[in-house]
Amino acid sequence: MKLLTALTESIQTLKPAHRKSAIFLFVAFFLVLFGYSSIRSVVTAVYLNSYGAKSTPLASFVAVFALAATLLLSNLLQKRLSIQSLFALISSVSTFLFLGCYWGTLNGLKPLAHVLFIWKELYIVILVHLLWGYAVNFFSEKSAKVYFGFVAAGGSLGGMLGGMFVSKLSAVGGVQGVVYSMSVVLLVTAAVFWQCERLGHST
Repeated sequence: MKLLTALTESIQTLKPAHRKSAIFLFVAFFLVLFGYSSIRSVVTAVYLNSYGAKSTPLASFVAVFALAATLLLSNLLQKRLSIQSLFALISSVSTFLFLGCYWGTLNGLKPLAHVLFIWKELYIVILVHLLWGYAVNFFSEKSAKVYFGFVAAGGSLGGMLGGMFVSKLSAVGGVQGVVYSMSVVLLVTAAVFWQCERLGHST
């Protein structure tokens, strides 16, 4: 209750010129961390079911190098694409990989569990990086002191509720239900963040 009250007060203090963009970013951060908290649990469960805990350290080790390569590619693509376009691209690729690889593991393509496990560690870093990159470029240094706390609260709230939501959804729809639902959340997040592109840059 205190958190909701604080968020409401924060929204009311925002200048009209910044409010729309700040709210879109708040929602985007909320959805990104909400989805990650949910998908992380079920993907880890799928991986452990396929390979067991003994393979987790190796997969995590590979994920570090894969993350470095992916971030390098992301930085190169930012020279050609807008932040919103790259965000939509990563979200779409993530949706394809989560759905495709999960379907593959259900149909005997066990190695795809590696892809699932590694990608869940990559996509969240890239998406959060892009969101903060936009925020840094949109708000001035003075404005950032006011708005960044509000925007970051969206991520904190999303992460907290996502962890609570996954247990309830998996009890009803199983792992499949969570994967499908969070894939939709990814696309919705991209659509929300896309709205920020038309707002231009603020000072």
